[in-house]
Amino acid sequence: MALDSLSRVNKHMSSDRGGFRQKVNVPVLVAWLCLLAYGSLVIWTASLTIAEASFTRQLVGIGLGAILAFLCWRSDFSGLAGMTTILLVVDLIVLFSSYIPGLSYNAHGMKGWI
Repeated sequence: MALDSLSRVNKHMSSDRGGFRQKVNVPVLVAWLCLLAYGSLVIWTASLTIAEASFTRQLVGIGLGAILAFLCWRSDFSGLAGMTTILLVVDLIVLFSSYIPGLSYNAHGMKGWI
């Protein structure tokens, strides 16, 4: 009996995968696209007058970021739940690595990471 009800629930879950609106938070997607468009517009206008502002490099960064966002969206991060303390320590080490002599880079008053 329990096996029968389990197979019935699994069948129902597999048939009810849902559409795009159930898998994606549409307001977040719209906000992301608006920020992307605004940032691209700002970089494009800056690249018209500033030679160091490369619009093509910005487009490559947008593409790589979109690919990474898609991969993160499709990944299951529930396995990291038991590693929160370790991840916090690693995060703090990376955050303060710019203050470790030999690991940081100073240029024009800016202190960079590794």
